[in-house]
Amino acid sequence: MDISSFMANDLAALQHTLQLSLLNKQITDGAAMAVEMVSDMLPATQHPTLGQHIDVKA
Repeated sequence: MDISSFMANDLAALQHTLQLSLLNKQITDGAAMAVEMVSDMLPATQHPTLGQHIDVKA
């Protein structure tokens, strides 16, 4: 193999790594935006029993 084929293989590996890195960043950003959208849609509710007295004697 000559040097140009080595360089071509290295370039292909670098392009693949870059594509995976960009895809990972897009997925992470998309997931973060989805979580933010869902949390904005849900109403802020309080815990149903936290801070309340419950009579367990019947």
